[in-house]
Amino acid sequence: PPQHRDAHRRGLKHFLATGEGPVLNRVIEMTALRRDGSEFPIELTISPLRLAGTQVFTAFIRDITDRKAAEEALKRTAVALEAANAELESFSYSVSHDLRAPLRAIDGFSRIVLRDAAPALADETKEYLQDIRKNSQQMGRLIDDLLAFSRLGRQQLRTQRVLPAEVVHSALELLASDPNVKGILINIFGGITRGDEVAHGIIDATRDLHLTLPLVVRMTGTREEEGRRLLQEAGITPEATATAAARRIVELSSGPAR
Repeated sequence: PPQHRDAHRRGLKHFLATGEGPVLNRVIEMTALRRDGSEFPIELTISPLRLAGTQVFTAFIRDITDRKAAEEALKRTAVALEAANAELESFSYSVSHDLRAPLRAIDGFSRIVLRDAAPALADETKEYLQDIRKNSQQMGRLIDDLLAFSRLGRQQLRTQRVLPAEVVHSALELLASDPNVKGILINIFGGITRGDEVAHGIIDATRDLHLTLPLVVRMTGTREEEGRRLLQEAGITPEATATAAARRIVELSSGPAR
């Protein structure tokens, strides 16, 4: 192209005089000229060579039009994603603020009632108020998790150890507190989750929570046999298939399945 011709002539003259050239034997990006006069991006490698006392040059040209188009598309996507992340974070902060205020009021007033009116309350009423406090606090933690999730796109990826037993215990505690739950099906499937750790979480939760809801477990994957053994020793018989587990939980919670 015309804009590169003067630099090309100067570079050639410098090489013939000194034997040095800043663009030789390396890959450079520039524009090239088609016969129809249109320009397109290329990768260019030029190597000098002497043949029979004559200085010649070999050049390898690669059309990178598609790659440049893909890079531009990625840049546009990154800009759009950054804008979307900013909107999500702003929305999450707004939602969390609007939700936190009533949750704090629910938790606070429940605590005041329990503190000031406990002697006049029936035990069942106290349990209801404790459940209200526990669930409002759980909702607060979920809001915090939502905020943390909205900021993931701006943070470096970090690894963190997760204890399956604790996750199972928390999940069962949350389900057991819901009066609409009639039965619980736990389906542990393959992968890196250890069956024995999950089994410990199930056993501890049923003991700590005095769980009376029908509970069915289906387990496959890492340390499956150890997990099954622990459950059976605790009086929980795991099902072999997902279908059998689903049928059993339906029968235990609502009657025979058809």
